[in-house]
Amino acid sequence: MLDGDILQTNDTSEIGCIITLLAMTLVQCVPVLAEEAQDGYPVTFVTEHATIDVYYTQDYTEPSEVNVSSAVARNSDTGEVDVTGDGQVNFKVNVEDGYEISSVEADKNYKNLKDLSDNMYRLTKIQGEVVVTVTTVEKSGEEGTILQPGEFYVFDQKIDFDFGLGDPDEVNLFDSTDSLVEKISWSAHAAGVLARVPDGVGAMTEVATSTKGASNNGESSTKPDYKGAIAWPGSDKVITYDEGKSMFQSDSSGLDFYKGQLYCINNKKGTFWVMDVNKDGSMDYADGFTQTGKNLAFAHDAANPSASNPDAEGITVANNATASGVLFVALENNGHVYAFVLNNDGSAKRIADIDPGIGGAMALDYDKYEYQ
Repeated sequence: MLDGDILQTNDTSEIGCIITLLAMTLVQCVPVLAEEAQDGYPVTFVTEHATIDVYYTQDYTEPSEVNVSSAVARNSDTGEVDVTGDGQVNFKVNVEDGYEISSVEADKNYKNLKDLSDNMYRLTKIQGEVVVTVTTVEKSGEEGTILQPGEFYVFDQKIDFDFGLGDPDEVNLFDSTDSLVEKISWSAHAAGVLARVPDGVGAMTEVATSTKGASNNGESSTKPDYKGAIAWPGSDKVITYDEGKSMFQSDSSGLDFYKGQLYCINNKKGTFWVMDVNKDGSMDYADGFTQTGKNLAFAHDAANPSASNPDAEGITVANNATASGVLFVALENNGHVYAFVLNNDGSAKRIADIDPGIGGAMALDYDKYEYQ
């Protein structure tokens, strides 16, 4: 542990995870303990025109139980019944012919309900009785829209469908025989919109604005005009620096860049690295750093190297995470954002607890251009 890296308040009810050198998202600093249930935590399914298959682990090759009305939270690795409040239920919704899923909702005592695609769902961190309601609707007839040469059809969110497109994600287009005729995928959202230029035959290109119901244009995407922004000083060549070697071990989920240096944090171990980034895209370990990195620890574990390190989802340089002298950190377990004032004597005081209503937070940063 580096001297002064992590501070802890004297009040044990406070969140003791303040980093002065590196402001990082610390997860599970204060574990949420569920009241243990001897027989596990039950999940009841309410369905109509659908049946439920349950998978004990995340191996979805074959269901563990089929056509069930209830299940019990289990450990995701072993499949054993969980009584700690950290279990999950993996299930598939089998919908009757002529129907489709309208919604899958859970009422309480869980953290996340994830849609895994192909009608597979995962309910996580179950800490009590949960009721899952699956709502189905009759499938509507085929659209039957016929386009003449040169005509356009707009398939619009909130009108024709009610789901979002993620980052990364893909869109598949099938014909009336369920044959795939087009597939478009992306790793990050476009600065404007993605369009084929020319229409229907050209390559997918980022363009500045949408042209719904009209021909795609080839205008380049416009970049935000940030005050004081400078041109990228480095090379345009893309370099995979850690190909064939483990740079930051596995499960490294936080990166930040500041004054020519790249900061990286390991999620499970709390190990971090600082790299000097060269203009040609290559990197070298910064002074004092090697491939093994450096381990962070809670203040009360400073004298115990074997103690568990912070489970860190994100990292950010301190100058980028403060606003008017206030440091902000986020907690994965509840999604809350906490604001602290750091004192010169090494102490800190929490001045705000903000609940954005997102359930969990994996990273936090401050955009000095947008002031948010």
